[in-house]
Amino acid sequence: MASFGQPDYAGHKDLTNACWPKWEALGRGPFRFEAKSLALTRAAHKKIRESAQPREYICQALAWAERFSKERPEDIWLAEWVSILRGAMASDDGIIAMYDMMIAETEHGIDMRQSSPWAGVLSTHERTQVLSHFAEEWKRMHGDD
Repeated sequence: MASFGQPDYAGHKDLTNACWPKWEALGRGPFRFEAKSLALTRAAHKKIRESAQPREYICQALAWAERFSKERPEDIWLAEWVSILRGAMASDDGIIAMYDMMIAETEHGIDMRQSSPWAGVLSTHERTQVLSHFAEEWKRMHGDD
């Protein structure tokens, strides 16, 4: 498994440590919750990209996002995910835009991951593996903080 800073999927630009330059521009390293969210989203990103039927996962995420955006209309990031996911259901260009937003190395990407619709993509086992690996990598890189 790739570390949280090193995705290992083929056919896409190299995003090794993609978020670090933005965080450095902010004058700080990533907060733990930001890096953990990125690790989970990268795992979902990889699973969706490698799927023979990626739109099944997108449809699932869209249904979740539409349901919760009605309950939380003040969540502008979730409303944006609904729009992005609808675009991904409609076209290949929409899927590419969705993939880019999932792992965007921008402050906006960091914000969007805080309203992530990807919770149902990873199984409990996959999520546990990602979180265990993340915890090991974080401790190795940052100590016990």
